[in-house]
Amino acid sequence: MQLYALNQNSATDWKLYASPDNGHTWNERTQPFMNGATNVKLAVSAADARAIYALAIYVGNTTPPTYSYTFYFSADGGTTWDKRQEKNVVGVFNNMFISPLEGHNSPVNVLELTISFGGGHGATSDYISNDGARTFTEAGANSPNQNVQLSHSNEGIVRLTWLSESGGIYRMELSTDGGRSWQPLAKPEDVESVPSYRSAPDLIAVPNTNIMVLMSNFVDRNTWLSNDGGRSWRKIGGGIKLQKVSPYLPLTILGERDNKLYKLDVADIGKSLTSAALASGAADSNYYPETRHNLSGIFKKFWEANGGLAQFGYPKTEPFREYNPSDGKVYLVQYYERNRFEYHPELAGTPYEVLLGLLGNQLTAERKADGDGAFNYFADIRYPGGRYFPETGHNLRNSFKAYWEANGGLSIYGYPTSEEFYEVNPDDGKTYVVQYFERNRFEYHPENKGTRYEVLLGLLGNTLLQQKGWL
Repeated sequence: MQLYALNQNSATDWKLYASPDNGHTWNERTQPFMNGATNVKLAVSAADARAIYALAIYVGNTTPPTYSYTFYFSADGGTTWDKRQEKNVVGVFNNMFISPLEGHNSPVNVLELTISFGGGHGATSDYISNDGARTFTEAGANSPNQNVQLSHSNEGIVRLTWLSESGGIYRMELSTDGGRSWQPLAKPEDVESVPSYRSAPDLIAVPNTNIMVLMSNFVDRNTWLSNDGGRSWRKIGGGIKLQKVSPYLPLTILGERDNKLYKLDVADIGKSLTSAALASGAADSNYYPETRHNLSGIFKKFWEANGGLAQFGYPKTEPFREYNPSDGKVYLVQYYERNRFEYHPELAGTPYEVLLGLLGNQLTAERKADGDGAFNYFADIRYPGGRYFPETGHNLRNSFKAYWEANGGLSIYGYPTSEEFYEVNPDDGKTYVVQYFERNRFEYHPENKGTRYEVLLGLLGNTLLQQKGWL
């Protein structure tokens, strides 16, 4: 995990530090453009932690005061910087903020800018950049009579605008061109307008998903859920003040009523995770039109170092956080056609920082519990040239043994958890000799005998996603 910290030694003396190891060590970065700045803001891209924006604000000694601000971008964690834009502002100016958009797969080049004017009465203007802070488009204004909230879906930017001066009416819109134009989105059917004295609703985008939660701050305190980036909504509760939405799946929502805390476990709605994503724009990212998902960072390194497409298939989701029932922990994961990658920060710096999901175990748990013959504990049959694993009580031989040893063995596939047996492949309806392992399934394809495709891996990632109802 990449971390950044700003240290202000004096009114205009700023230092930027970066830590590649969760804060254990820190390295000073070169940032001469910060010298003399009265304020500096940083924004780290959600798609790539090495991609950071810096906003340096300078105040001139004039009456009225003149403010200048400059945007810089670094694609390598602050080592080198590219100047993007410089402007001057004359008049009453309170503050400026920059941030990436929350939600689904907000690309590196998308940035939100908030400018506060007017001597402290709370009026602000929101701007969106779709080209990495080179240009900005006005996206709305916040004032005592209006509230604008922005988030990102798999299609583009979602905007919620609330207008108290029009009787509390609010509207939802989508922009697929970086905020230059907007098209209407659906709203919950039973909310049209409310008295103007009531406050704006809250729009919460669940990180790295296409899931949004909308909560009214009115007397009814109704809550709605969208699984498709705001295109459709369903009511999931009323009368409870929303307190927290879990940043991982399965989705949990916490609320409060009458000084009591309530928990709502929302039925699995992960189907949005397999919906098409936009290209992230991360420096080392690959975008695969075959499945319309990105592969980058440490998952990309692991994918490429351990067999790539043949071993794992294309990515089927973006990275997201998921609760693992086997150990009760939450991990950053990404699903592929043949498996699931899990990031284990507790193993950072070791060969096990990325582990494969135990999909073979997960998909055969019921068969093992039912005493399915091939999954029972076997003695060493002493096959010629074979190998026996007392850890799971199974034998490995012939083409499966050769493939297991040549392509990663225990660290990639785990131990065998069944003997060889015949099974119908759900993808093509044909019957093959198969053998299950902790992390995958081997299939023997006699039609490919003598080629590198004589043994193929099962599409267990697809199978699990189908069982979850995500495909």
